Amino acid sequence: MKYQCRDQKLTGIEKTAFRLHCSARQLQRILSSYEEDGLVVKIGKGAYQLV
Repeated sequence: MKYQCRDQKLTGIEKTAFRLHCSARQLQRILSSYEEDGLVVKIGKGAYQLV
């Protein structure tokens, strides 16, 4: 997210998962754990931002 996402915001879980060659569910699990750790903040449906 730091280097690839514009304004350090990730939007579109499906597209991002496709680019990362993983499933959307796997990416969702990772983002949820990052949110618990305080690394990212959920800013909308399918949208996350680095802290």
